Amino acid sequence: MVKAAEGAALGTDTKMEYEVISGVHDLLINKMLAVNMQANLEKVCGVSYTPEEIVFAKKIQISFLDKVPSFEAANLIMPLHIEKNRVQQMGEM
Repeated sequence: MVKAAEGAALGTDTKMEYEVISGVHDLLINKMLAVNMQANLEKVCGVSYTPEEIVFAKKIQISFLDKVPSFEAANLIMPLHIEKNRVQQMGEM
């Protein structure tokens, strides 16, 4: 996009400036990976952390912009839900 805008500016003898404000991308679901990860999480009953890992995590949590989940939430395994339209787009595996 930047090169196209620079080319257009060059062709019209104008100046072009830009600023990156944010970026987004579509979520690409890997159904096979999701199913396997879900099965493995169910086998091990979630993730648990050592006291040292919790101390480290609390130090880096201050950099998070969104709400921070509790450490206990890592032990909760929720059912796997994949949007049907997304799965259909990538084809059944």
